[in-house]
Amino acid sequence: MMGNDFEIFLWNGLEIIQITNNDFDDKNPSLYDGQIAWDGELGENWTSTEIFFWDGANVFQLTSNSISDSNPSLYNGDIAWRSGFSGSDGFTKILYATPSDDPAIITTSSDGLQARFFPSGEISIEVGQIQMFEFNPMPGYKVSDVLINGVSVGPVSFYIFENVAVDQTLDVFFVIDIENPVVYVSNQGSDQFGNGSIDNPFSTIQYAISAAIEGGQILVDDGVYNENLIISEKSIYLRSINGADNTAINANGTVIFIQNTTNDVTIDGFTINSISNGNGNSNSAKCIAADSSNIRIINNILNSNSNFNSSVYGVYLDNCEK
Repeated sequence: MMGNDFEIFLWNGLEIIQITNNDFDDKNPSLYDGQIAWDGELGENWTSTEIFFWDGANVFQLTSNSISDSNPSLYNGDIAWRSGFSGSDGFTKILYATPSDDPAIITTSSDGLQARFFPSGEISIEVGQIQMFEFNPMPGYKVSDVLINGVSVGPVSFYIFENVAVDQTLDVFFVIDIENPVVYVSNQGSDQFGNGSIDNPFSTIQYAISAAIEGGQILVDDGVYNENLIISEKSIYLRSINGADNTAINANGTVIFIQNTTNDVTIDGFTINSISNGNGNSNSAKCIAADSSNIRIINNILNSNSNFNSSVYGVYLDNCEK
């Protein structure tokens, strides 16, 4: 015992080696062939115990959950221990694991477009390696909870795995952050690696529309954006940072289509250039087309041109109200 807690020591015939040095109780060691397994108390007020393993060089935490795992028995590389998990029979379970030199797999998941996850997917890490995961919510969202092997560690912005010996899972959940509803777009941004923040913007307006929350604002930096945009079933305030003289959207046919929404949509401060390269109304040049209500189109410069006999429109409205 050291201080107010128990630690694990090993006498190898020549010297005493201290295996653990922390603020928790480490007890019930099991020794086999120079390796040790034991249980250590974790959690607030030491409310649970987990299983640890020392391979002669490094310490690995084998279990990480909200129940008590204790009294390990180590033999020939296999470890069995008692778990506080109660199954349908109501009895304590006996579990076991085999520490291995094979890489461990950390499987990650998150809520769709709500965050950038670095790294993501199934990550292979070598025994003893440290792996950090960062969670970067899209503007308008924040981390609500992070689960490690199904156990909450709270709304953290990153998590570090250390000395992993067995496979793990990491799940991240998000909620709407009403204090941060702005998404940024820049020609110098990235849809693949950006998160829509002012320091890490997206590169296309359409991706920002998809990522924005209901009632969110999209701010577009100076430049020319060659894309057709669809705003559907969402309230959006889409505006340029420095006005129509500095920000243009170019496309064939309909440049911006606002559909299936009765929510407020505002388009503010763009030069919108539409050109038609085909015949008929379906191929006509429309800067903005809408079949929705509650739309504001302000401070824009609209240019429509046709290379054929099709119609041209600045704004085309169908079954809209106010």
